[in-house]
Amino acid sequence: MPDNNLDQDSKKGFQLAARVGIEFISGLFVGVLLGYAFDHYFETKPWGMIIFILLGAGSGFLNIFRLVLNKQSKVKLDSIKQERSTDD
Repeated sequence: MPDNNLDQDSKKGFQLAARVGIEFISGLFVGVLLGYAFDHYFETKPWGMIIFILLGAGSGFLNIFRLVLNKQSKVKLDSIKQERSTDD
């Protein structure tokens, strides 16, 4: 039975790592698209691209930070629930 629990933990870890990567890459991708469109429309090459790539990276990091905080609070909540169930 312990092997099944280990498999579930490694699967959850892989899913979290994949989501972190996707969050960051999607922020950069949106930044590149918006920067390209901004530069094309206003003819400000390369400043729009630079600014929006930085904003996209910041957005990706913010999403990762929120994800980690959410996971951390769930872990704390689960440990509190587990302590209460063992006390009863």
